[in-house]
Amino acid sequence: MTLEQKIDQLSRQVQDLGEIISSELNPQNKFCLSVEELAQRWDVSIELIRRLVRDKKLKPMRGLGKHRFTLDEIRRFETKDQQVDKQALLRSRRLGN
Repeated sequence: MTLEQKIDQLSRQVQDLGEIISSELNPQNKFCLSVEELAQRWDVSIELIRRLVRDKKLKPMRGLGKHRFTLDEIRRFETKDQQVDKQALLRSRRLGN
């Protein structure tokens, strides 16, 4: 990785951190959600969210410690393309898997 690429990567991380801090101060401007917040939004268990990450069906932001999910990623998962996965999620939640 070149120095320019590293600087670009660090700049993106700084921007992401700034947006996270801003969203923590102003919840109505939320930029991303934590595992717990996403589980609450979808009314599923925290473990189910972690399983989706492990199975690479849901992509968290990288390089910021705890898993956080951008609203774009959440919307991507919630789109029509993911209907089968969402239905399986709900079935597994109802069955206690």
